[in-house]
Amino acid sequence: MKYITVKPATHKAIAEAAIGAFQTTGRRLQGGDWEVPVDDDTYWRLMEYAGGAQIDIAIRRLIIEGKRKLENGMVPAPETDDPSD
Repeated sequence: MKYITVKPATHKAIAEAAIGAFQTTGRRLQGGDWEVPVDDDTYWRLMEYAGGAQIDIAIRRLIIEGKRKLENGMVPAPETDDPSD
């Protein structure tokens, strides 16, 4: 298990992009940032994807790309348990 540190805006973006209920597994640090545990595979994928950029930038870019793919029908919309959908 590895940990990444993200800014509050990134933590909020992750929560808003979550499918279904979001419950953080991270902890808020004294300065306001979040320390979030990620499995080793996810950590190394993020590092590779970030390519030297800050993790926050890489995560937000992934969220934006995922939303665009959903909007363009490139990936199927996720199933939800919400009967109002």
